[in-house]
Amino acid sequence: MLEDLKPKQQEMLEIIRKADGPVTTTELQQRMGYRAGTSVRWHLEALERAGLLKPRPKNAHRMIRLSEAGRAALAAKEAA
Repeated sequence: MLEDLKPKQQEMLEIIRKADGPVTTTELQQRMGYRAGTSVRWHLEALERAGLLKPRPKNAHRMIRLSEAGRAALAAKEAA
């Protein structure tokens, strides 16, 4: 599952996993070095479609969290 992701999407999952709580799109934008939030939203939508992030309501910028499938995929990657 994770091997099908783009490197930036894998990086984004790691940032979200290592965060103490939910992160914002602005925090992801800054940590990943993007100048525009559009790139962050594009990757987030792809990760949500893949089932790795919990779906979030529109304009809910603080509610970015891993889904159970996302946690399991990252745990399997670490165990390998």
